Amino acid sequence: MLTLRRPPRRGHVWQPVTGKVDGADVSWTAAACREVAEETGIGDPLRVYDTGVEFRFDKKGAAFLERLIAFETDHPWPIVLSDEHVDYAWLAWRDAVARMERDIHAEGIRRAIAAVSGARSTP
Repeated sequence: MLTLRRPPRRGHVWQPVTGKVDGADVSWTAAACREVAEETGIGDPLRVYDTGVEFRFDKKGAAFLERLIAFETDHPWPIVLSDEHVDYAWLAWRDAVARMERDIHAEGIRRAIAAVSGARSTP
């Protein structure tokens, strides 16, 4: 599981890749692929899973809807960080959950693992 660290000015927290849908994005999956490429340099994941899991939350007086898209690679890629992050680590998923400082991110990782595991076991 890839975890990214925000710079001090943005809370210095560990998190998975996050992002927003832009006007040019034709789907949640397209937006997620673009965000992963922008924030990490990973441009060709092995598989992409739209888990269908959504989170709603408020931040600074605005309401947000976040959809969980999971990516699978066949090896830990070398990461090229954008200016949105200052560090990264590839971790076992349980270690990634333990590192998350926001409950929504820890729950997102748990649900991503469940979705990917379910997709693999479905014929």
